[in-house]
Amino acid sequence: MGDFNASVGQQIAEEQAIRQFGWGEHNERGQMLVNFCEARKIVIGNTLFKKGNGRKWTWRRANGETLNEIDFVLSSHQEILTDASVLNKFTTGSDHHLVIARINVRGSQTQWH
Repeated sequence: MGDFNASVGQQIAEEQAIRQFGWGEHNERGQMLVNFCEARKIVIGNTLFKKGNGRKWTWRRANGETLNEIDFVLSSHQEILTDASVLNKFTTGSDHHLVIARINVRGSQTQWH
């Protein structure tokens, strides 16, 4: 889980790191993150789960007009991720929103924030 300052966008062609629910467009740093994940067989967990736009973006520019999804949950074990989402109503004093992931390890659910 981390602030990668990368926009991975939607899945392109044969990419396995991004799944069907990517948001936005690739940028240069996003492509670097995708390449890193592809080489290591890592999935970008945020792209596994369908969410409304308000539950996808993680960063807002100070002018309030630009929204991006740049904070991600990465996993080399896709099957343990049961959800990844953004806590958009929780104020942290930051221009980033919190990302939450639910994982299932050995049959019991655990939350990481």
